[in-house]
Amino acid sequence: FWQKLFIEFDEFEKRGGIGGGSSNNWKPRGTKAYKNETESDETFTKLPSYEEFITERKESIRTVFWDLAGQAFHPDMLLLRYLNGYGWDVDKCLRRLMRTLQWRFEEDIGYLIWYGEMDVFQQLLKTGLTFTYGQDKLGYPVVYIRVKFNTPSKFKFEDRERIVYWCLETLQLFSRYTDHKATFVFDLTDYTTENVELKLVKTLVSAFATNYPETLKELIVYVNSWFFP
Repeated sequence: FWQKLFIEFDEFEKRGGIGGGSSNNWKPRGTKAYKNETESDETFTKLPSYEEFITERKESIRTVFWDLAGQAFHPDMLLLRYLNGYGWDVDKCLRRLMRTLQWRFEEDIGYLIWYGEMDVFQQLLKTGLTFTYGQDKLGYPVVYIRVKFNTPSKFKFEDRERIVYWCLETLQLFSRYTDHKATFVFDLTDYTTENVELKLVKTLVSAFATNYPETLKELIVYVNSWFFP
C-alpha cells in the first residue's frame, strides 16, 4: 500500500500537482463566509484567506496526506483503517484515500486543523449542537449530537456542516489510542419537525463512509421527545 501510494503521489505531481492540469483538477472552495451577519466582531478573529494559507504552507498532495496521517498514533494505522474498511483491496483503498485527500483539500480541512474553533461559527458552537465528552465503558470517546439545536432557520447549512467536520477532526485527536473509533449518541430530547434535515444527515453518513472509515464504533439513539412516542 505504501509503495503504491507514493507512486501515485509521484504521478500526481508529474501531472502538475494540486490545481495543475485537468487530470488533477483540485480546486479549493476558498474560505467560506463563516462569519454570520448577526455575529459581533468581538466573537470573531480575522483569519488569513485559504488561498493565503495554502500559498504560505506550499500546499501539496504530500502535506495534505501528512496532515491526515499525523493525527494517527502511527501512520500505518491510517492505512490500516482503509484496508479494514474496504476489505484489504489495496487498489480500492488507494482510490478511496486519494478521494479523501481531494475532499480534504477542497473543503479546507487543513485550514480547520490549524485554526480549530476560530474557523467555525462561534454562536453555533456555543449552542452545544455537537461535542466530545467522556468515555463509554469500553474506553471509547463519546460524541454527543443534540438534534434540537440543529435549526436550519437560524444557522446556514455551511456553518452547521463546518462544525460537523470540526467535531470529527477533533475526535481524531481524542481517539488516537482507540484506533480512531468512537461511540456516537444522537440525543433526540425535545426534537421537533423544525430540526428535520436530511441533507445534514447525508453529510454525516457520507463522512463516515468515505472520509472517516472505521470511526463509528457504536451508535446510540436516545429518544425522549413527543415526536417519537
